[in-house]
Amino acid sequence: MNFDSTIVLAILGVSSVIAVIIVLAIYFERRRTAQMVEHGTALGFSVQQVMPGELDGFSGSTRVMNTGRGRKAHNILRREVAPLDVVLCDYRYTVGSGKHSRTIDQTIAIFRSPRLQMPDFVISPEGFFSRVGAMLGGQDIDFDDSPEFSRKFVLKGSNEEAIRGFLTPERRDLLTTMDRLCLEAFPGCFYFWFDGKRTPPDKLQGFFEKAFAVYSAFAEPA
Repeated sequence: MNFDSTIVLAILGVSSVIAVIIVLAIYFERRRTAQMVEHGTALGFSVQQVMPGELDGFSGSTRVMNTGRGRKAHNILRREVAPLDVVLCDYRYTVGSGKHSRTIDQTIAIFRSPRLQMPDFVISPEGFFSRVGAMLGGQDIDFDDSPEFSRKFVLKGSNEEAIRGFLTPERRDLLTTMDRLCLEAFPGCFYFWFDGKRTPPDKLQGFFEKAFAVYSAFAEPA
């Protein structure tokens, strides 16, 4: 076998490996979609082809939906039980460039209801904003009576007094139980996810229940 033949075989071998990886990736994504539909419909959700238009005003203000490039929501599920509207979806975006680029996949729950009367604020694990490069500005809001909450999370928002009034000890205690939690809140809506984590389809119910627990706590009068 001459040198040229060796190069050709090497190229064909690499191409075959790449082709297999692509085929497997497509297969696993299609399987995930089917499983998300199965588990989502079992929870009373319906399949959506696009994100609901009612979320446009909120999504335009969120950091998670406006960070990076190649942003895509897929495996979108929706359940409406007045006055609550819930959307679950997988969301992907890429940050960085070249060899430093990173594609982030995560499952997001979006809760929209007039019962959610709260100020704007963002909760994230330490390091989240430094990675995505989307600092809100202002100082991290700490609570002297919740040292574990303040250790685990960065809390930011424009109205510190209103945020402190809304995040009661009971609400902080609930959030503290959730590792790697990210949350963006607005009057009438919040986005809930775990940093850089896609929820396995068979764990979708547990993910939804955690998000619903936050909704229940936030919707109750303080």
